[in-house]
Amino acid sequence: MSNDDESVTATDRITRATSVAAVAGALVVWWPAFTLGAYGVVFFQETLSLWVAATAIFLVSLTAGRRDRVSWPRRLALLIPSLWLLLAITLPEGEATPWSWALFYLAVAITLVGIPFLTALLLRVTIVGYEQIPPRRRVVAAAVVVTVAIAAFGLGVINNEFLTCNDFIVSGNDTPIGCSQGQGHLGRYRKFSQ
Repeated sequence: MSNDDESVTATDRITRATSVAAVAGALVVWWPAFTLGAYGVVFFQETLSLWVAATAIFLVSLTAGRRDRVSWPRRLALLIPSLWLLLAITLPEGEATPWSWALFYLAVAITLVGIPFLTALLLRVTIVGYEQIPPRRRVVAAAVVVTVAIAAFGLGVINNEFLTCNDFIVSGNDTPIGCSQGQGHLGRYRKFSQ
């Protein structure tokens, strides 16, 4: 194989790894960003999914043979969702208090900041050759993920322009405030009589 062929193969490998990183990050971040835009809240499923992923990566990192791939500061950062969960369990619930507002904003911050961090960490651990992606290409992948998150948030804010209340109902979600009435733009839902 010539040097030119090796260079093209290395470039293709880097492009594929960068694409996988961008797509994985975008798929993970779009729904929390959309729900924050549409409902003004990140659903508890997203926060708990983040806790599950962080805990799993933390536990696996403790048993991994190649410990240099996940540094101790990163490992300890994986415990932040567990800290949020422990605070949510131990602090009293009820009326809106400074604690409840602090927990809400902490959950939003953990989710929106934690998802890209966890995605990058998960990609580092799972994608063969992730370390070979140049820093500039990692920034490109991160920029794609941030762009998708911002766009998804914006789509959540203007959901009534392209979705209807029925679209949310059929998908099993509650209807956000201000959703449009109608049958739905994404398909016609029929009630079949029996």
